[in-house]
Amino acid sequence: MTGLFEVVLRLQRADGQPVFGIFEDGRLIAAAVVEGTTHASMGGTLVAALPGLATMVRAIGWGGVGRAIELLRTLARNHPPRPHLYLNILGVEPSFQGHHCGIAILNHLRELVEMRSDLDGVYLETATEANVAYYTRHGYEVIGEFYPLGCRMWRMFQARRDR
Repeated sequence: MTGLFEVVLRLQRADGQPVFGIFEDGRLIAAAVVEGTTHASMGGTLVAALPGLATMVRAIGWGGVGRAIELLRTLARNHPPRPHLYLNILGVEPSFQGHHCGIAILNHLRELVEMRSDLDGVYLETATEANVAYYTRHGYEVIGEFYPLGCRMWRMFQARRDR
């Protein structure tokens, strides 16, 4: 998974999209990969991914690369039509879960949306049922379900408060 995340983060940064982190004593303990209102085309993403292709193949194999491309296509088709920030990845070091790091990042994203009149909210997907309750407690609503690659996922949206 480290190789896969290395490639994903490299692509995210190359596209100019933000990555947020929380550090404690110089150690990264939580991170979020976020996209703005525009999404790169699949062709552009594939071209940008070429330098990391060998790393990705080592990480997930050729079959995994094909499934990853199909997953990206399905995720992109299911974004809400209104302008939003997209919380692509949110992760907290297991020993720091329950210390409100994830909440701090979610609050930061809400504040970013509230500062930008061109955005209607924050969108995310989760494949973990327990996360649905977590995100709901923090202002997200389920706006649908879908099954990319046969895996149940919930689509969730937090609308900006001032609208």
